[in-house]
Amino acid sequence: MAQDSIEKGFRKMILAGIGAAAITAEKSKELLDKLAQRGELAVEQGKAINEELKHNKKSKDRE
Repeated sequence: MAQDSIEKGFRKMILAGIGAAAITAEKSKELLDKLAQRGELAVEQGKAINEELKHNKKSKDRE
């Protein structure tokens, strides 16, 4: 009887560990996706700023 209780407790601990690992993996993927999206936005903003600076420089060169 005590053995069953220990086995059940051990099984619950193993399942809890597996669940925690699964949740951690899911949250890490979400975080990485958000960071990648922010990085893409930063690249797009950088390109836009670069184009604006090129345009401004060309305008000043013409003057």
